[in-house]
Amino acid sequence: MAPKHLAASWSAVDRDRMFAAALLGGVALLLCDLRFEHREVLGETWRSWIPLIYAAVTLLGGLVALLRWDGKGRRVPAMLFGAGIAVGLLGFWFHTDGHLVTGLRNVLLICVASPHSATNTSQKLVVRTRSAARGSADSPISLR
Repeated sequence: MAPKHLAASWSAVDRDRMFAAALLGGVALLLCDLRFEHREVLGETWRSWIPLIYAAVTLLGGLVALLRWDGKGRRVPAMLFGAGIAVGLLGFWFHTDGHLVTGLRNVLLICVASPHSATNTSQKLVVRTRSAARGSADSPISLR
């Protein structure tokens, strides 16, 4: 009976390790996507480097944790992914220029809009752009 119980606990550890490895694969894809999406602003502001540095540290730290899984390595991915929540919220803050409620409203409006409702030109979404933050008018964006 003991070998059966031991095999069950090993499979749970292997399952957790495979799950962490899959999440790290997602972080690797996220790193590539962030590098592409932030390519224009990387030289303009330090804030655009935050998600790239986070993703790189998470990827490297996670790979080391997978190699040392039996020791304290198991706790490392949880801390790294927990820090991702803070980085994501900080990114939302920066992308909305501190107007969190307006940013959330814009995201929800885009999510609930049907593709056919965008043909009505009166349904425009006003989004704050960098030029709007510098003092010019907000630019309307159609939901098409």
